[in-house]
Amino acid sequence: MALYFASQGAGRLLWPLVANLTRLAIAGGGGWLALRWTGNVTYVFVAQGLALAVFGLIIASAVGAGAWFATPGRSRRQHGGQQKRAGFGIAALTREASHEHP
Repeated sequence: MALYFASQGAGRLLWPLVANLTRLAIAGGGGWLALRWTGNVTYVFVAQGLALAVFGLIIASAVGAGAWFATPGRSRRQHGGQQKRAGFGIAALTREASHEHP
């Protein structure tokens, strides 16, 4: 989970998103199948554990393969030679609008 939040900070969310969707599919599908076939909650927890392990392996593999070290995408903007991050909320929108229209 720490690599997921670190990926957010690095602005690289493609692989964490893929990992989370995979985890959801394994946990939901595996848990449903476990209850349907056996009726035993123990196997639901096995599916949850497997899903979390796959989640960690996907993110660790992506970071190890260099997903954080690619060239920055469109999430960062250049303005006047300085790099700035896009903010959220009304205050950020008004700041951006004042920079665009002097």
